[in-house]
Amino acid sequence: MKIRNLLGVTLLLAFSALAEPALRPNDRVVFVGDSITGQSINHPNGFLHQLKWALGEVKSNTAPALIALGGSGQSVGSWMSVEQRSRTAETFLDIKGVDVRATLDAGADVLIVMLGMNDLLAPYVTERTEDLDAWAGRYRLLLHALRDRAKPRVTALATITLLTEDPSSPKNRVRSELNRRVAEIATAEKCVLIQTGDEMLRLLQRGRTLKPDFHVTGDFCHPNALGHTAIAMAMMKGLGETEVANTLAAHYLTDLVTAAKPQERAQPSPTSIPCWRVAAGIPNQAAWPGNVFNPTNSVLPFEASLLRGEGFDQPLTHKGKTVPWTLYASSVNYTGGADPASVDAYGIVFCEPFEALYAVRWVYSEKERPVDVTLGSKLFAGTLGMTVWLNSAQLYAKTLTDEPKKTATVPATLHRGWNTLLVKCDHLTWQWQFSCSLSGRDGDTLSDLRYSAEPQR
Repeated sequence: MKIRNLLGVTLLLAFSALAEPALRPNDRVVFVGDSITGQSINHPNGFLHQLKWALGEVKSNTAPALIALGGSGQSVGSWMSVEQRSRTAETFLDIKGVDVRATLDAGADVLIVMLGMNDLLAPYVTERTEDLDAWAGRYRLLLHALRDRAKPRVTALATITLLTEDPSSPKNRVRSELNRRVAEIATAEKCVLIQTGDEMLRLLQRGRTLKPDFHVTGDFCHPNALGHTAIAMAMMKGLGETEVANTLAAHYLTDLVTAAKPQERAQPSPTSIPCWRVAAGIPNQAAWPGNVFNPTNSVLPFEASLLRGEGFDQPLTHKGKTVPWTLYASSVNYTGGADPASVDAYGIVFCEPFEALYAVRWVYSEKERPVDVTLGSKLFAGTLGMTVWLNSAQLYAKTLTDEPKKTATVPATLHRGWNTLLVKCDHLTWQWQFSCSLSGRDGDTLSDLRYSAEPQR
């Protein structure tokens, strides 16, 4: 009850100072976007479902018609192709029966564009300023094409929502740069700016003050029910619909925060959480001939030294790029959650296609014993080639994401004393997360194991 009241009241107050309402009776509102816009209908608590309810409550028989054109994997550039194709042919995206051609040709009173997530996720952009500026140029061209086609009275641009729930992650830092360009386009093109990203972050930050594992995404990219509420409220705030925004907050935050309360679970003590020593972002396109992982092609010049136990205190250099070693600890903000076996490269580097990382930790065992080494991944999109060594003996060298349920278990033996567990992950594209854990056999709990991210011999 405390969580429900605090979140509800705080967000109601956020809508106390708004512009004049932009919606008129029976407007036709068209949303252009990616899978998040697709989920606005396909998710049972998607933001269009929430908006339809709230607009019906406030505007009754004059509520606008809402139509979503959301496509999984769509970027700004690919939406330009969708728009072109739909000029002459039926074109369907994620929402069954909704034709892009018919929708745009019928026009829109209000057009809302929310794109850019897949440009970050795949990614289709780099961190370079000139690349981000080129993205903004494509965005502007798409905007012109959509406006010329649908002829809206009001055009609104929604900012990109969170990618990872860490606002300082490399992905979210670049997201901020893209959103800054969206805001500049909105000003130059006389569009309404809808702060969907900021509204989702505010909800996350308020929730985290009450629950350490509060989430606004379901997979650290797509919004969960509460994330959809934040998007819906931001839409109404941007369009000046104060009463609708407050109606959303009063109804959905009270219901959904309670429903989303996580199960209580024991948290490991800080001393039991082992870090990884990671070097991420090493260019290695050779590992992917024909976009298929080849472990032999993957071998990098310094790998032999690492297998000898050398070089973990020196940056790795390949093809003109120098990559430092850094300590990585899992957290609730990234794919894999707080599982200490997990590594999400999104927490370390921006993650461009065809990059590799090495992750190492040292494991102390009081005795020699058999163990199982289990690899896994919680990606919803992405391709990972994995190579694993224990004490320089190769245990695994395959495409992990081709395994059933993206999981593989191999037998191994821990020696008495310190053991070196070295993992190499070659990343093709999209998400980049894996886990590597040890489990005992015959009732062995491995409770005596100690971990270090500092080189041991």
